[in-house]
Amino acid sequence: MAATEFPAVKALFDKINLSQKALQTPLKRVITVKADSSLLDGFRVLVHNNILSAPVKDGKTWIGFLDLRDLVAYVTSMVKQKEATTPKRKPMPDPGSAASLLSSPLEEVIEEEEKDTKIPRLPRQISPFQRSRNRSFDSKDRKRSRSPSPLKSPRKAHLDQIIDIAALEPKITVRYLARRNPFKPLPLNSSLWDAMKMMASRTKRIPVMDEKGELVNIVSQSSVMRYLQKTLTDKKVEAELKRFTAKDIGIRPVVSVPKQTPASEVFKVMSDKNLSGIAVIDQLGSYMCSTQASDLKLYLAKQNLSLLQLPIRQFLAKVRQEEIVDLMPNVSSKPSDTLDLVIRRLVAVKMHRVFVADPRTGLRPEAVISISDLLRMITGTVSRSRASSRSQS
Repeated sequence: MAATEFPAVKALFDKINLSQKALQTPLKRVITVKADSSLLDGFRVLVHNNILSAPVKDGKTWIGFLDLRDLVAYVTSMVKQKEATTPKRKPMPDPGSAASLLSSPLEEVIEEEEKDTKIPRLPRQISPFQRSRNRSFDSKDRKRSRSPSPLKSPRKAHLDQIIDIAALEPKITVRYLARRNPFKPLPLNSSLWDAMKMMASRTKRIPVMDEKGELVNIVSQSSVMRYLQKTLTDKKVEAELKRFTAKDIGIRPVVSVPKQTPASEVFKVMSDKNLSGIAVIDQLGSYMCSTQASDLKLYLAKQNLSLLQLPIRQFLAKVRQEEIVDLMPNVSSKPSDTLDLVIRRLVAVKMHRVFVADPRTGLRPEAVISISDLLRMITGTVSRSRASSRSQS
């Protein structure tokens, strides 16, 4: 491992342990998921608590993290496979309408799979309104229809339908998905520098355990960036970060997609290349915006499967329209921007990566900087000479 070129940052962060209040999760407690939970219940925990992942416990053992990205990647991949093998049907109605939900590729997958498999569908949640409607059926109606038609409440069952698809593949369980994201804890008395070194090796989040072996906190890359931004008031830390620019650390080549690419295709690219975000470009190749992991969380919260068929730019507009953040936040940096500016920008827009685009070349994305890249450089995990030659992470 190369020696760090940021000794002032190391000296400061070596003195900070993981019990610091500033590093505590903003939630009142650490949100967890049981290994024997259904996928539906597990992912509802994430959506309802507005988080992307949660640690999973199997008995007395922590086995990993349940992450929203895993299931969405699996579903989009399965939908594409079915689209390739299923004969084309009548044209799709307007997205968002009840008719489109019934004829969506995902609904077709469910219908086709139910013909060929005996695996039972998971129970649907029924609202009080639906129960009152059901009570009005006479006994013959109940025999002919044991559950309300999807037309009764087309949006209520979307999350159930997503989990139904996973249920058709028995190995796709909470346990299976959690083990894809290992549980790598640190003791409470560890330093923030120790956490940064772990995160530099592609660890997105670190569980913190107390002396009794209890899970007391989850330290994320975002919380580390927020803390690092606060230390920019230290003149030595700021001076070290100003010595380097986005051009020094930017990773090449950039993975990008045209704005008209269907959202399902974009998520498949993200899954195939193990990326949490990629650049969206216009017809001239100029940077417009980027996808991020939270878009998947918003998609599940919206519970509208037809969104996956939209061009990625329209998809982002749909899922972000109720968010406070701008639809197309300017998260690009110029090659000459110093690292302190890059860190401030990442914290301001609450994103995990920034694209390097030069206005003089038509804002074509030429490199990308993720939080992992910053931490690798600051901790000396990778040298500057090797950094720019690495592939996008």
